[in-house]
Amino acid sequence: MTRIDDETLGDERILWRRILPHGIINDEGRYRPQSIAFVDRRTFEISVFVADMADEDSLMSKYPGESLAAIPARLPRSLGGIVARTPENPDAAHRVIVYPTPSAMKKASKILAENAQWVRLIKSPPEN
Repeated sequence: MTRIDDETLGDERILWRRILPHGIINDEGRYRPQSIAFVDRRTFEISVFVADMADEDSLMSKYPGESLAAIPARLPRSLGGIVARTPENPDAAHRVIVYPTPSAMKKASKILAENAQWVRLIKSPPEN
């Protein structure tokens, strides 16, 4: 499906991304998402939600073990991506971040992960 940038979504708007437990790393005492948390090798589209259009508790209720990270819409755009609507998804807050190539997505994922801010952090239990 061809995606186009949602020009009605300003660069200052915040996007939320759910982060699986294995997508979190302790980086010198600071928990942050790993870059893999911003990669989708199946669809090459990164699912996000517009924060001011979503309810955090409703969004996370089906995913109690997952964390939630935030990035501004300007960040993926500044890295060559677009933030596109998903008309096939009934949730009006849902968007996808799309890059022109898988390698561009992988390159951008590191910067997204390093700049993401936690909305909800659920630390995995310590490994033995």
